[in-house]
Amino acid sequence: MKKISTTALICVLFLVFLISFTGCEKLKIDNLRANHHLQKANDNYTKEKFKKAIEEYEIALQYNPKLEFVYFYLGTANALMYKPGKEGDRNKEYGDDALKYLLKAKEVEPEENQVKVTLALGDIYDKMENFEESEKYYLQILEKAPEKADTYYILADFYSKFGKLAEAESMYEKRIQLNPEDPSGYFYYANFLGNRRKFDESIKFHQKRINTMVDPEIEKVQSEVDKLVQVVENIDKIQKFMETVKKNTRVDKAEKERILEEKTKQLEELGNLEELNAQIEEKNAILKEKADKMEEVIMAFPDEKKKELARAYYTSGVVCWNKSYQTGPNMMAAAERIAIVDKGFQYLEMAGKLDAEFADPWAYMKLLYLEKIKAEPLKREEYMAKGDEVGEKFIKLRKKQVEHDAYMRQLENVGDEE
Repeated sequence: MKKISTTALICVLFLVFLISFTGCEKLKIDNLRANHHLQKANDNYTKEKFKKAIEEYEIALQYNPKLEFVYFYLGTANALMYKPGKEGDRNKEYGDDALKYLLKAKEVEPEENQVKVTLALGDIYDKMENFEESEKYYLQILEKAPEKADTYYILADFYSKFGKLAEAESMYEKRIQLNPEDPSGYFYYANFLGNRRKFDESIKFHQKRINTMVDPEIEKVQSEVDKLVQVVENIDKIQKFMETVKKNTRVDKAEKERILEEKTKQLEELGNLEELNAQIEEKNAILKEKADKMEEVIMAFPDEKKKELARAYYTSGVVCWNKSYQTGPNMMAAAERIAIVDKGFQYLEMAGKLDAEFADPWAYMKLLYLEKIKAEPLKREEYMAKGDEVGEKFIKLRKKQVEHDAYMRQLENVGDEE
């Protein structure tokens, strides 16, 4: 075998070193270029210049394909550029690229980032009006993060958009069950019900919001009462069914005995009716005591808490007005209209009592007087006069608020000049 000379070996080794060095240098330079374009992309993304951000992210990936975290930002940037219903190839590309990059992101992102990627996929399918795929990803979020309140609102909005109102209601109810002591759960559900013109239910849940803001124990006890009442109602249904079976001559004796035995066991499992009614009575007494002391408790709150409650009472009053205003004269009896209007007054007057500078309740009180005229047209002059009186109150408070806001802006401008 011919030996390789020392000089030749040195030349080969030098050539290998030169190629290796050149490769390392190229890799180093590519990484520097990738980082340069990545920085520009992030800057454009932050400034919401998404088209430019997309260009820079793609260049960064060309120089360094290992920047896999960029897939998520490319996906969301394209999703933000995509306009639902807009014609044109470029818009379609934005949608297709959003899906392409977000699906890649789902493959490579660590577990702690999966929720945000899944949410982004649900959103883009939602924008594309692909109900099945969007629902699939939104439900995955619920599985991954059932403790996050926003997940339930996202799904509720999604179902509402596609007319799945029963599913939307279910999400709001589950959100409340997640944390019954959080007033916001009742607030969002009440707004949803109000938008569907379910005014009585909306008022009910606005009241639950107020109760929870004042004393979370109220809704806890009320929930216990509701469950007990449901049990009592189930007992009543079973007993009535058993009476029907006993009287039914078309059911043979053996079958009748079997049914009655089965229903008797169900009654035993549900509990003693007298004891259940006693528990309901006891818990209702607790609720009455808390209701009687509610205003006293509220008035002892600090001013900021009172102002927060004032807005809750105001919102409830507005729903009462909405029910009367959106219900025609022939669709509501005078007595029913007076009852809902008076309830609205109670809420709005409480709002004014809690925040003496809050103008809006007085505007709606004037509107409520107009609703009273519908029910009692013979008292038109009286209610018009009272409406003008509260209207003046509103104007004065609003003027005061406008002047205060202008003064605060003036102070801010002085600070800027300095």
